Amino acid sequence: VGGKMGYCVTQAFDEAAIGQLIEGVKESAALIETDEQDEIYAGDAEYPEIPETESDIADTSAEAKLALCLEMEKAAKEADPRICKVQRAMVSTSSNTIRMKNSYGLDLTDAGSYCMAYAAPIAKADGKTATGGWVSAGFRFAELDPVAIGKKAAEETVGQLGGSPVPAGEYRIIMRYDAMQSLLATFSGIFSAENAQQNLSLLKGREGEIIASPVVTLMDDPLLPGGFGSQRFDGEGSASRTKAVIDGGVLTTLLHSRKTARKQGVQTTGNAHRTGGAIRVGTT
Repeated sequence: VGGKMGYCVTQAFDEAAIGQLIEGVKESAALIETDEQDEIYAGDAEYPEIPETESDIADTSAEAKLALCLEMEKAAKEADPRICKVQRAMVSTSSNTIRMKNSYGLDLTDAGSYCMAYAAPIAKADGKTATGGWVSAGFRFAELDPVAIGKKAAEETVGQLGGSPVPAGEYRIIMRYDAMQSLLATFSGIFSAENAQQNLSLLKGREGEIIASPVVTLMDDPLLPGGFGSQRFDGEGSASRTKAVIDGGVLTTLLHSRKTARKQGVQTTGNAHRTGGAIRVGTT
């Protein structure tokens, strides 16, 4: 609208929503002040295929989900006498379909389903209380193991008992894999070219530099079979591709949308994500 890209979203799928969307786009576009605009992309010549993961989510009953919650709770309580109760046992299932169309002929579809189960016990011993939990996720409900989840949740919770602070100092540590995942998730925005271009990343302009130990290689792999973030195309309709963000300690690329890539004079990495309609750079 007037050279500006507006956005609007709706949860209603009726005739009235169409007019509301159009008016919302016009109002949104009128508020945009930057000259750097997203584009309506005609698409790539080819798109990768990701092996389809079989799922039983659609055929899983509410009764089966409730039964799994109760089994997790029972397993957690029986795993250790210090578990006094389970504050939460939950199951979540989701199925989604993404369809992207535009007036240049782009017409892409992707779909997927997943399930997760979570148990969070409370442990007490020697006047101390600890909380913890464990989560398991997958594409097949039948493969969720409530006994294993409950036992692991109890183990994680009991392991919190008796912990105490250590004196300030420098220590050699071994970082558990899920702690590393949490740290990586927290700092993943540093790899966004969008953040770098807004001076919000310490990695701005450092492509080709050594930024980590030679043993560190970090992949962004949207084509990973069975990956929860796997996708054939990104939020702009660009074909997804696997890339090493860090290779042997060297920063090889930041993550780009078409707009950030155009600004930097490079190719998009296929990392455009839509959040509330607007396009942002994100990981897969």
